[in-house]
Amino acid sequence: MKKNDFFKNYDLNIVEANTFFSKFLGLMFKRKKIDYGLLLSNTNGIHTFFMFQSIKVVLLDKDYNVLYVYNEIKPWRVILPKSGVKHTLELPIKSDDL
Repeated sequence: MKKNDFFKNYDLNIVEANTFFSKFLGLMFKRKKIDYGLLLSNTNGIHTFFMFQSIKVVLLDKDYNVLYVYNEIKPWRVILPKSGVKHTLELPIKSDDL
Protein backbone atom coordinates (compact mmCIF):
# COMPACT_ATOMS: atom_id res chain seq x y z
CA MET A 1 0.00 0.00 0.00
CA LYS A 2 1.42 3.36 -0.93
CA LYS A 3 1.55 6.12 1.66
CA ASN A 4 -0.59 8.50 -0.40
CA ASP A 5 -3.32 5.87 -0.87
CA PHE A 6 -3.55 5.22 2.85
CA PHE A 7 -3.60 8.84 4.02
CA LYS A 8 -5.93 10.32 1.38
CA ASN A 9 -8.99 9.81 3.64
CA TYR A 10 -7.42 11.48 6.66
CA ASP A 11 -7.88 15.16 7.32
CA LEU A 12 -6.47 15.75 10.78
CA ASN A 13 -3.47 17.27 12.48
CA ILE A 14 -0.49 15.07 13.22
CA VAL A 15 1.56 15.89 16.30
CA GLU A 16 5.12 14.54 16.42
CA ALA A 17 6.35 12.97 19.64
CA ASN A 18 10.14 13.04 19.42
CA THR A 19 11.28 13.33 23.04
CA PHE A 20 11.41 10.54 25.59
CA PHE A 21 8.63 12.07 27.70
CA SER A 22 6.28 12.85 24.78
CA LYS A 23 6.69 9.29 23.48
CA PHE A 24 6.28 7.82 26.96
CA LEU A 25 3.06 9.75 27.64
CA GLY A 26 1.68 9.36 24.11
CA LEU A 27 -2.11 9.13 24.22
CA MET A 28 -2.29 7.71 27.74
CA PHE A 29 -4.88 9.17 30.12
CA LYS A 30 -6.82 10.94 27.33
CA ARG A 31 -10.51 10.70 28.20
CA LYS A 32 -11.73 13.22 25.61
CA LYS A 33 -12.22 11.82 22.09
CA ILE A 34 -8.89 11.94 20.26
CA ASP A 35 -9.10 14.27 17.25
CA TYR A 36 -5.46 14.25 16.10
CA GLY A 37 -2.78 11.76 15.14
CA LEU A 38 0.44 11.16 17.05
CA LEU A 39 3.64 10.30 15.18
CA LEU A 40 6.13 8.47 17.39
CA SER A 41 9.54 8.98 15.78
CA ASN A 42 12.04 6.13 15.98
CA THR A 43 9.51 3.81 17.62
CA ASN A 44 8.74 0.33 16.33
CA GLY A 45 6.45 -1.05 19.05
CA ILE A 46 3.84 0.38 21.42
CA HIS A 47 1.44 -0.42 24.24
CA THR A 48 -1.99 0.97 25.00
CA PHE A 49 -1.77 0.73 28.79
CA PHE A 50 -3.70 3.49 30.59
CA MET A 51 -5.58 4.45 27.44
CA PHE A 52 -9.34 4.95 27.60
CA GLN A 53 -10.21 4.41 23.93
CA SER A 54 -9.21 2.23 21.03
CA ILE A 55 -6.89 3.61 18.35
CA LYS A 56 -5.71 2.82 14.84
CA VAL A 57 -1.98 2.09 14.61
CA VAL A 58 0.13 2.40 11.48
CA LEU A 59 3.72 1.16 11.45
CA LEU A 60 5.99 2.95 8.97
CA ASP A 61 9.45 2.38 7.54
CA LYS A 62 12.25 4.97 7.48
CA ASP A 63 10.74 6.62 4.38
CA TYR A 64 7.26 6.76 5.98
CA ASN A 65 5.87 4.00 3.78
CA VAL A 66 3.10 1.97 5.41
CA LEU A 67 4.22 -1.51 6.49
CA TYR A 68 1.47 -2.62 8.90
CA VAL A 69 -1.98 -1.30 9.81
CA TYR A 70 -3.94 -2.25 12.93
CA ASN A 71 -7.47 -0.89 12.56
CA GLU A 72 -8.58 -1.21 16.17
CA ILE A 73 -6.18 -1.64 19.06
CA LYS A 74 -8.05 -1.73 22.33
CA PRO A 75 -6.66 -0.43 25.64
CA TRP A 76 -4.22 -2.68 27.53
CA ARG A 77 -2.71 -4.25 24.41
CA VAL A 78 0.88 -4.48 23.12
CA ILE A 79 2.29 -4.32 19.60
CA LEU A 80 5.73 -5.87 19.73
CA PRO A 81 8.57 -4.35 17.68
CA LYS A 82 8.66 -5.50 14.07
CA SER A 83 11.57 -5.66 11.67
CA GLY A 84 11.85 -2.76 9.24
CA VAL A 85 9.59 -0.46 11.27
CA LYS A 86 11.09 2.95 12.09
CA HIS A 87 8.09 5.12 13.08
CA THR A 88 4.64 4.54 14.56
CA LEU A 89 1.52 6.57 13.90
CA GLU A 90 -1.39 6.47 16.37
CA LEU A 91 -4.70 7.68 14.93
CA PRO A 92 -8.27 8.06 16.15
CA ILE A 93 -10.64 5.46 14.80
CA LYS A 94 -13.04 6.74 12.16
CA SER A 95 -16.37 5.00 11.68
CA ASP A 96 -15.41 3.85 8.16
CA ASP A 97 -12.22 2.20 9.52
CA LEU A 98 -14.13 -0.61 11.24
